[in-house]
Amino acid sequence: MNLSPLRRRSGLLAGATTLALGGLLGLAPASHAAPSSAHTVQAVAYQPATSTGISEWTTSRCNSVNWFCLYYNLDGTQAGWGYPHADANVHDLNNYRFPSNDGPGSGQVVGNNAESAENKSNCNVGIWYSADFSGDSDWLSPWRGGNLSSGLIDNERSIAVDDSSRCPGIGIG
Repeated sequence: MNLSPLRRRSGLLAGATTLALGGLLGLAPASHAAPSSAHTVQAVAYQPATSTGISEWTTSRCNSVNWFCLYYNLDGTQAGWGYPHADANVHDLNNYRFPSNDGPGSGQVVGNNAESAENKSNCNVGIWYSADFSGDSDWLSPWRGGNLSSGLIDNERSIAVDDSSRCPGIGIG
């Protein structure tokens, strides 16, 4: 049968349309039907940020009054980084490095690399998952140190004084 090019195109278009409609209506063969998971939408429940107190020990290693310190390993060990309270807000720990020649972790970026912290001051200090003091957080009471919670170990990006009652006008509290 010798069909004109226009008739052949029309026949192909009609066949494709029938197959597409059949797939939408569930009438097409299984090999041409869209997978059922393509239309599945999973609901994600909103999870508010959490804050965990991690005050476990009396400060010992953080080297100066009115500083907070982060440590490369648990229990205030290995490389340590300190920051004076006078500035009180560190928006992004990725801008800082552990000092060189301070054991394992030396020279590494502080952000997302700390496992413990100390607070050598009279103010509460917060440590946040994300830069600019957002997301889940841990907090330290005055003159206390602790291991970061499981969600923040090697996942911390900002730190600040967060205590409007004891330290008004300092930090973000």
